[in-house]
Amino acid sequence: MAKKRKTPHAVRARRKQKSFYERMRRLMHYQLIIPMLRSKHAPEYTARSVAIGFAVGITPTAGLQLISCALAWIIAKKIFKWDFNVILAMAWTWNSNTFTIPPIYYICFVTGQIMLGNWHDVFGYQAFAQHFEGIFDLDLSWDSVGDVADFLVTGVFLKMMLGSIPWFVLSYWVFYRWTMRFMERYHLARSERQAQKRSARQGAGG
Repeated sequence: MAKKRKTPHAVRARRKQKSFYERMRRLMHYQLIIPMLRSKHAPEYTARSVAIGFAVGITPTAGLQLISCALAWIIAKKIFKWDFNVILAMAWTWNSNTFTIPPIYYICFVTGQIMLGNWHDVFGYQAFAQHFEGIFDLDLSWDSVGDVADFLVTGVFLKMMLGSIPWFVLSYWVFYRWTMRFMERYHLARSERQAQKRSARQGAGG
């Protein structure tokens, strides 16, 4: 059976899609992975940075995530007496973007509904969609302070914030463990490479 030939348009679309994924992979590598590998601190330090950033990224704080990372850094240093790279944490809020915000926020909303026991309309998609669109319609002026306050206090925002808490904790735990394992393996591999180089130099010198 003859193989179906791809049209020039399909080939271009395929190449464009592949090029997009390649650009995204390279961007993530240089913006997220390389800063991790260049860290001169212990793996725990880098793990906290990545975990905090990713966890903040799944909270409904779009537009305030960099500030949230900075506040988390201040609180961590002043109260818990441990430090992390706030710049790296800010970079790892990448998981919150135009494509991921709607599903992330909806999952947080449904989780908040469950935590509040709103079983009669636990999914509440219509209410969520209506209020979610309203986020972008709010006029942030003195004349609309009441509308903004109503959205923050009685709208879906509180449910999203409440529902984001367990996801924040879970994300922090998962990415802390993943980063610790990733960094430990990297440091072990680097130590082995350095040991091999030293052995090679000693052998050449001998």
